[in-house]
Amino acid sequence: MQDLLDFLSGKTVISSEELLRAGVPKEAIQQRRRAKELYTIRRGIYTPYLSWQRMSPEQQHLVRVQAANQAISRPLVFSHRSASVIHGLPIVGPSSSTVHVLEPRALGTGGYTGIHFHRDHYDEEMVIHNGLQATSLARTLVDVARTNPIQLSVPVLDFAIRLEQSRNQTDPSLYKALLRQKLGGFAKGKHGKSRALTAIAECTTLSDSVGESISRMFMLKLGFAPPVLQQSFTGLPYRVDFWWPQTQVIGEFDGASKYLKDNLRNGLSPAEVVYREKLREDELRQHCKKLIRWDSATASNPQKFARLLDGAGVPRA
Repeated sequence: MQDLLDFLSGKTVISSEELLRAGVPKEAIQQRRRAKELYTIRRGIYTPYLSWQRMSPEQQHLVRVQAANQAISRPLVFSHRSASVIHGLPIVGPSSSTVHVLEPRALGTGGYTGIHFHRDHYDEEMVIHNGLQATSLARTLVDVARTNPIQLSVPVLDFAIRLEQSRNQTDPSLYKALLRQKLGGFAKGKHGKSRALTAIAECTTLSDSVGESISRMFMLKLGFAPPVLQQSFTGLPYRVDFWWPQTQVIGEFDGASKYLKDNLRNGLSPAEVVYREKLREDELRQHCKKLIRWDSATASNPQKFARLLDGAGVPRA
């Protein structure tokens, strides 16, 4: 008999029914689960265990969405975080196994573990990506902004409007107007509308990475003065992530990706990237009184981040 894992060739998820129809005995499926060769996404639906372990949070959530789509026979419209990963947006904040579905009608929604059915209105625009139906990008962003703290939603909005600008040459101010229009489609007093308006106002294309967006939002939450974003200096070919002209402090988010990911190193070794960063930093220090760097762990730790910014002389709002 063909090896069980061969049946997954070209598929991300597979159900026990499909395996049984293919002649795989039930006991063989259970043996592979116990041996950690199959990972159970939801009851009766699996993916290769090693593949699951190597996936990013976004990829894992997308697999959960695919499993939910396979488990329920009627067409589903995915929304909120689940729609955002279908659109290729990042997950910001803690990972969650809950899949989000838009279901305004009183259809049977009980008995589906790990699925949150939202009783909100349908949007006129739906999209289908790789067989998965989801709310439009604009509606998805509005739902994310309504239901998350702005420290978690704004980085997603930043990423999306930056993507729209580069992919479709969309004017950011016009896209923000579209988001406000979508938000206006919700009933007066709907939960999260005020929070979403704040998030839409705060989002920008000037944060070049999710880490920069997260850093910016935590700076504001901690009471620091808003920085100038992507500041350039005369005679230098670089821009800096954050600049406080009042105290001449430069701030740089130092993500690990530019050192570790091949596609971001432009053919350089990690050591060469580090050396070039040192030369860049030496030049930048001639244009400021203080230059500080931080990583994701620091940006997400309020006490540690506040100590770093205060110690560098970053002004308070």
